[in-house]
Amino acid sequence: MSNSKLHILNWEESIDLKAGKYFKPTSVEELMEIVKNKENPSPVRASGSRHSTTKCGVADEGTFVDMRNFNKVKKITEDTVTIEGGCLLIDAAKILEEKGKQFFVNVEIGNITIGSAATCGTKDASFDGEFGQLGSYLIEAKLINAKGEIEIFDENHPKMQSLRSSYGLFGIVYEATFRIKNIQCLRVFHKTYTLEQFVEIHPELLKAKESIMYYLFPFQDKITIEFRSYSDKKPNKSVSKRKWKMRNLFWKKIAPAYGYFVTKYIPFPNLQTFLYNSFNSLLRFLLCNVIVSNCTIAPDQMIRYPEKKGVSKYTFSIWAFPEKIFPEILRDYFDFCKKHYKETGYKTDLLNVGYRIAKDQNPLFSYSYEETVMTADPVSTGEKGWDEFLKAYNEFCIQRKGIPMFNQSKWLNRDLVHKAFGLKIKDFWKLRKEMDPEERFLNNYFRELFSPDL
Repeated sequence: MSNSKLHILNWEESIDLKAGKYFKPTSVEELMEIVKNKENPSPVRASGSRHSTTKCGVADEGTFVDMRNFNKVKKITEDTVTIEGGCLLIDAAKILEEKGKQFFVNVEIGNITIGSAATCGTKDASFDGEFGQLGSYLIEAKLINAKGEIEIFDENHPKMQSLRSSYGLFGIVYEATFRIKNIQCLRVFHKTYTLEQFVEIHPELLKAKESIMYYLFPFQDKITIEFRSYSDKKPNKSVSKRKWKMRNLFWKKIAPAYGYFVTKYIPFPNLQTFLYNSFNSLLRFLLCNVIVSNCTIAPDQMIRYPEKKGVSKYTFSIWAFPEKIFPEILRDYFDFCKKHYKETGYKTDLLNVGYRIAKDQNPLFSYSYEETVMTADPVSTGEKGWDEFLKAYNEFCIQRKGIPMFNQSKWLNRDLVHKAFGLKIKDFWKLRKEMDPEERFLNNYFRELFSPDL
């Protein structure tokens, strides 16, 4: 246990997490003592890999708890897995794979820790009959509450829905149990459409049973859709590992590094645009002609990012929109990107992506609580102009019934949050106060977004 003050940043190094005291506990007893001991200043904020792009994990000179020593998979049954809160999702997925099992949701950022997966916003394109958020498959959580005591939430707990969206405000989750399933063969292929073609096929997509993720190219008026579906086959030696490895190499290293060097070292806007468009054309070709397989596995989509960002770091923001109006949203978004570039000279230097996520009321702050949604997610190296772009994008989104994520939609404010979630904010605030009346876990970020007294 340590109490030295450290300078701790999130992964993209855009946010100082402001740790007053720092601890990296190794036992539940240590966790209990950290919370109980009032010499450890509030708020007490638990952390994993620090991949959130917002200030949700900031400790405000309070107590910062690094959970990464809690990294074990404790139990695997036929349809559940129990994991410690600081374990990386990708590490747990590899162990499950050895047992012929997999998570229902296999998010690209494999570095997410289990505590975050259980209580924070996540996303992946939903498969037929399934959800797209990891927390929706949480069936039990053990946490240290504001009294420094162990509290257990199961599926029948009246606050379980809120816990799945609690972002550490109910306590520190040190162990979580998720539903899992037998590992399955995953078919994948890509197809590119013009914006107008996408508008035409959208009614068919509403009926489609494939999982849909997509790449958006606002300055070329194109969209490349990744179609995924499970087969009844069990994976064997014919499983293709190379397809996702190639895709992941682009996401993890090549695309971010390319965007970084073009943005930083090419001072001519027209040349930058040519280089971006050329790279995107190459990417579309590779997706449609190389990343195609009848037998991959979903856990291979996960990427293990380095602990330090380097030149290959990237950042993003996420907003979700009603699926039925997404063609209109997409047309407006492409126009928004072009207009913003014309007015400011800034455009995102990496891909824009998106996901289709099924209606899901398991987490209280589910962005697909009311209906199935599709997202539009700008991605960037985070260079000059990015934050201003996001502030303008937030206003664009809220005007079109967009729903954000507290950990992945940067520059949220009270007005945006209350417009997006309405009375859920009031209900959650009441529950949070019951769980933590002395505000042991409440930081300024959530106080400013939620509190009715401001």
